Amino acid sequence: MKKDTDSLANQRLAAIDKDWQDCVVDAPMPSFTREAIRGGLLESKELKGKIVLINFWFTSCAPCIAEMPGLNRLADEYKGNNVVFVGFTFEDKNKIETEFLPSHRFDFRIVPDAGDLEKVFGINDYPSTFIVDATGRIRSAWSGGPNGPTAKDEVYNKIKPILDGLINEKKEMTISGN
Repeated sequence: MKKDTDSLANQRLAAIDKDWQDCVVDAPMPSFTREAIRGGLLESKELKGKIVLINFWFTSCAPCIAEMPGLNRLADEYKGNNVVFVGFTFEDKNKIETEFLPSHRFDFRIVPDAGDLEKVFGINDYPSTFIVDATGRIRSAWSGGPNGPTAKDEVYNKIKPILDGLINEKKEMTISGN
């Protein structure tokens, strides 16, 4: 009986996640202006023309931390490709700088105190990831993630083809003059 209940609950969660994705994918990226821990002021309007990967996370989220090596690998690989990596968290700057970053590598532009943006983006689970194209539209979004040693490879393998596709689209648009 428990297995049937778990299966039904998982189906309901999957349906909720699908409804959420249907609402956010193809929507414009919400506007924001925030101070990043490193890199100064970050404004959504300055991201136009760039591909943006946004990750909502927090310091005690096990799946968030588990996927960070894969996210860092992507950030390293896409340097110089007009791809911006942003990590939003509701936590305060001091906690992140003094308690988290000294022992965890996260190569994104980290924006603390962004709890209000969670509502704007419709965050319902952690981590939540959005990939925004060069026109400012959300092209892919998902929430939740695996925990454990495979998380870094799973997130990398999920995101890489999306970024490659958007980079190719952008190149084709430039060539065709659109």
